[in-house]
Amino acid sequence: PTQRRVLERMHRVMKPGGLLVVGHSENFSEHRDLFQLIGKTAYRRAG
Repeated sequence: PTQRRVLERMHRVMKPGGLLVVGHSENFSEHRDLFQLIGKTAYRRAG
């Protein structure tokens, strides 16, 4: 729940197509509605 809330806030303030780069241990696979994986540690804002 905490990760979801943080990602929702980040998604809300990012521009469409904005990039989010995270550490190797982070996994947002449950939040594909918010961010699309585009590299090993890079995600693009969906929507």
